[in-house]
Amino acid sequence: MKTDVIIATYNRPESLMNVVKKLLESTDKIQNIIVIDSSVKENKEIQTLHKVRYICSSHANQPYQRYVGYISSNAEILVFLDDDMELTEPLWMDEIENVFADNSVVGAAIAFTNDNEFLNIKVPKTKLGNPKKPGVLRRAVKAFTGHPYLNPGAFWLCGIRGVQPPDGGETQWVQGGAFAARRSAIYKKFNFKLFDLFEEKLGMGEDVLLGYTLSKQGKIIYIPQELFYHNDQKDSTYTIDLKSYGERVAYSRLYLSYEYARLSGMSKNSVLIHFIWYMLWRLGGMNVNYILEPSKERKEMIRGYFLGIKKAIRDRKILSYYNDGKIWQKEAIHDIKRR
Repeated sequence: MKTDVIIATYNRPESLMNVVKKLLESTDKIQNIIVIDSSVKENKEIQTLHKVRYICSSHANQPYQRYVGYISSNAEILVFLDDDMELTEPLWMDEIENVFADNSVVGAAIAFTNDNEFLNIKVPKTKLGNPKKPGVLRRAVKAFTGHPYLNPGAFWLCGIRGVQPPDGGETQWVQGGAFAARRSAIYKKFNFKLFDLFEEKLGMGEDVLLGYTLSKQGKIIYIPQELFYHNDQKDSTYTIDLKSYGERVAYSRLYLSYEYARLSGMSKNSVLIHFIWYMLWRLGGMNVNYILEPSKERKEMIRGYFLGIKKAIRDRKILSYYNDGKIWQKEAIHDIKRR
């Protein structure tokens, strides 16, 4: 089966070159590596490599850049990678091909080691405890506050996810750093409003949303073997500051809920009520944590969450709007022709 690798990149020429070279050295089964670059400076060096197709993006917008790769490809299977991933398993392509040998499979969630400096260190940890094996009381309390423990691989309102099945198997979501999909299925029933939100620096959860949309077309299989390492560059647009990060997280939760409702047949009113309830409890918990351990970081997160909730409720009609993607398709075709 024809397979293309799609990498959206922004100002990371060294890590991009590293992953592209390793991929090309590991297998001859790749048809093309399609690089969609929104960097300030055009990457001349990467364009000299065999099998690399290079496209300059007119938008620094990762979901859009991945879509440009999709539009420009004619392969059956598309493998999407972040530009700071590092290959750790030489037989990675065999693992992916084995999954897609089943024609009912439309996507693959790929395990990778995730060393995210921002999330692991900068974001304040809860002082209220978060046990790996919660008891009945803990589960009841979490469910009451709108954030239940889900079954492995499940996706729900506000972007809530169950852990990936530890031994592999079906799932409803993927992680953006590394995943694969059948080209024929990936953008079916997809709401391109997500691209609008990323353009406004208010979008998050592209990976889980792509995965859940894919799960409505067929099976997504989780590959538990770690095929890549996420070498976090600590320069993500998410990490500008904690206030903007918190605002983005809170704001995007309502959009993720509306999309879950659209794809699952739920009413918009019930989704909005859940969002408000869920966010009030999250905000309350953050304030308790601030009282227990006051810090500038916690204060900034609280401010961001409050602003994000307020803005999301104000924009609820906008967030529930369905964008069919025609304008974004024209943008993508224009960028490809400029190549």
